Amino acid sequence: MDCREMLSKRPQFEVKYINEDHWEKISEKDALLNLHRAYAMITPIISRMFRGEEIATPSAIYRIRSRYKKIYQNKKE
Repeated sequence: MDCREMLSKRPQFEVKYINEDHWEKISEKDALLNLHRAYAMITPIISRMFRGEEIATPSAIYRIRSRYKKIYQNKKE
């Protein structure tokens, strides 16, 4: 896998803030920082997100856009 292919398959995060009803894109850096503030062990949380779970914090819900979940699932097979 070359560098361009790796970059094109990087996960894209989305967030839905509490009391809002729409999802919006969030940078990987911001998503990871916010998840780290809420969870001491972030690696298991990210693994759950790759499996399609939405992760809740006190202020928001985070997920990985669905097309990236399919790439991860195909790699595991």
